[in-house]
This record gives sequence, structure tokens and C-alpha cells, in this order.
Amino acid sequence: MRHGRKPQVLILNDYPVDRVEGGGAQRIRSLYEAMADRFELHLLCLTDGAHLKETSLAPGFRQTAVPKTGRHRKTQSLTVPLSAYSVEDVISLIWCAMNDELRHMFRRLADEADVLIFEHVYMAPLRVAASREIPVVYSAQNVEYLLKSQLLRGHPFEADLLEGIDAAEADLLESAAGVVAVSDEDAAYFRERTKNPVTVVGNGVDSAQFLAVDRRAKATVPEVVFIGSCHPPNVEAMGFILSRLAPRCPGVLFRVIGSVSHGLRSDEVPGNVEITGVISSERKSEMLRRATAAVNPMFSGSGSNLKLAEYFAASLPVVSTPFGARGYAVTDGIHLRIAGGEAFADALQGLLQSPEEQASLSASGRALAERDLCWTSLSKRYADLIERLTGGSN
Repeated sequence: MRHGRKPQVLILNDYPVDRVEGGGAQRIRSLYEAMADRFELHLLCLTDGAHLKETSLAPGFRQTAVPKTGRHRKTQSLTVPLSAYSVEDVISLIWCAMNDELRHMFRRLADEADVLIFEHVYMAPLRVAASREIPVVYSAQNVEYLLKSQLLRGHPFEADLLEGIDAAEADLLESAAGVVAVSDEDAAYFRERTKNPVTVVGNGVDSAQFLAVDRRAKATVPEVVFIGSCHPPNVEAMGFILSRLAPRCPGVLFRVIGSVSHGLRSDEVPGNVEITGVISSERKSEMLRRATAAVNPMFSGSGSNLKLAEYFAASLPVVSTPFGARGYAVTDGIHLRIAGGEAFADALQGLLQSPEEQASLSASGRALAERDLCWTSLSKRYADLIERLTGGSN
């Protein structure tokens, strides 16, 4: 690191984060914005746009989005329809190192960088294009191989795609001077596969975006929310709400918010479920203020659910599956209700019938969000890791 300037950090990711449309983009943007006072941050990514695009995400935090090549787009168009789940990220793993413009931009930025950070594994092939040795951090939002093993089951190219993901993940685990995981469960998996240090930096929330709400008033018709992007584990959770939860709770209005409902047919939606699709942050905040409770019926995936932190920040009492609560230091009956699939509807109905419990969970969840889940606090551990790799601050 050159004396007299902030450490230069180059972040690699397979998609832009200037428009936050999912939990991954939210985590990346929020964590690094909270660290921009300590580092000069530059995110290099791919884009489906036709032209290179430079964006200032925050003071000290820039993004450069490089267009995918024609061959990349062709492979993407041929491969994506073969699966119900998107494989765009895996296609980026295959083609990123053969993108001349991307390689050129990477080399130029890497020449100035003190640390390279790989978000996910899908830009890992670029690592060898650096002209010199640079400390590497692998920021793993999921255990990619395990997650994709679930999502690609039955895909005609399943074996080949998984082999590539496994190799990229193994390469980053071996080469990284530090690994960042979002949950203790993911960290344990990585520690079995690398001798390099693994740091847990959980998911968080900007509590200031949500008003603390008094939930003691009981609504005439309880309103229960679920937020999700069009990510297969979220689609599975929505299916549980539509087929099992809503029919068991006919006196409850369920609102499903986000792109999770993309492609859903109207005849699949019970009468007591409202599908909002993607909405503005202002409208979403209003719906969270009006809601009586939130649900998080997650059964698969990896990492942890950012939506849970949002529920806590919005003072919403929550019912979650045990799997949905992973990655958070929460206690059943104190911060939320935890119930398995068969007991989920009963747990929700019990919560909705108890204004006292709603108020208690609401207050403790909000306190947890303000105390332990703010991005500024979470980013400090991450920033300390980066600073150690750059030899400390000037």
C-alpha cells in the first residue's frame, strides 16, 4: 500500500448492484458503503447492457459494469431456458475470463489494488490474470456448490456446471488470505475445506429506514407479509404459503412482496393472498408498517435470509422455520417464533391471537436489529480483516 492514501480494494462480482433487486445486491452495496470511509472501493462486474457503464455508488465506492460478449450472451440464451432456475451466474463463470474488455479492465484496476475481493465464485477465473500477487478475500454469500447442487438437480448439464462451481470454490478457498461467511453453518463448512481464516459477517439492515411501530393494536383482519426475490428457495417458501399456510388461515390476509411471484398464474393464488410483485421501497415500507406479522417459511438454500433482518427492523413479530432463522443469534419465544412445516400454521395463528406476544416479539426484534444487525457494526469486522491484509492504515 502506498503511503498517504487509503487502501485500494477491487471487488469482483458477476452482476451490478446500482439497482438493488435482491438480498445479494443489498448486502454488497450496504456492507461496502459502510466501509467507504476507510478504503477506496471499486466494484468490477458484468452487465447485460450494451455499453460499459461507470457509476458512483457512494463517496469512495465506484462500480464499473462491462458488457458480456456476444458468445456469452448466446450461451446464456441457449442454456437459461433449460432450467426453471437461472444459471446466468454459472455462465458468467465459464465466459468471464474470455471477455477481453473485462480482462483488460481487471488488469488495469488490479495493478492499483491492495486487496482483491471475490463476491461469490463466478468471477474467480479472472484471478490468474493479475500481473502480480495480491491478497485475495473470498466473500461467500452462500456455499455455492451445495446451493447449486439443490437448484441444478435434473439440469441436462448438471454435472459439468457443478464441476465448474466446485473447482472455482476450491480455488478461492485455497488462494484466499481470508474467507468471509454469512453464517456459522457456512463457516463450519468452509473451515473443513481450508486452513485459511474464516470470518463470519452476518446479514444486516439499515434500521433507520424503518420506523419503530407499536404493534399492540390488533387489526380487524390480520395482515401477514412475506418478502422474496425470484430465488428458488423463496419460490419454494411462497409455494408453502399458497398451498398450505393460506388455506389453514382463511381469516388472514397474506401479502407476497417482490419478484418471487414472477411467472405465478392467477389460478394458483388463494383468495386470501395478495401478490404485489416488485414495488417501490416507500410502498413496501408502508405495507410493513400496516402488517400484523411476517413469515419466513424457508426450507432450503444457503447463507442466511436478509429479509429476516428487515422484519426485525420493521418491528414485525415473525414466525420462521428453524432453517429460515440460520445465521442469526435469536431465541424462540424471545425474538421470534420458530416452528417446523407441520406446526407453522398453528404457531402463526397462536401469535395472531396474542397481542401481548406480538408486542413482545416486536420490541425485542427491533432492539436486536438496532443493536446487532446494523451494517455499520457488521462491516467493522470485515473492514478490520481487509486492513490487516493491507498492512494497516496510514
